[in-house]
Amino acid sequence: MYSAHVVYSFEVDGEKFESNRLWFGGDYSTSDRSEMFEIVKKYPAGQDVTVYYSADDPSQSVLTPGAFASSYIMYGIGMAFLGIGVLLLCILIFVAVRSAFGGSGRA
Repeated sequence: MYSAHVVYSFEVDGEKFESNRLWFGGDYSTSDRSEMFEIVKKYPAGQDVTVYYSADDPSQSVLTPGAFASSYIMYGIGMAFLGIGVLLLCILIFVAVRSAFGGSGRA
């Protein structure tokens, strides 16, 4: 597995910060070496870069702002499981109510 490791430093109001966060949502690893190579190539050592940071907490910084699909994967998986759980609960309630009122379905 390959992952990109990019470290950058910046200064806000005379205070120095250092980070390795490229984007919000966390870093990831992949078996595709070329994908990580492209990320590292985008930020060569010594190059000036634009750092996006929170005005309230400059330690919360990224090089690429915005949300990416990878940021929502875990939320999507959670919502799918929640949906399945709600569906199964509805089926269980339907079966329980039907059997409680003698609805066997046979004439």
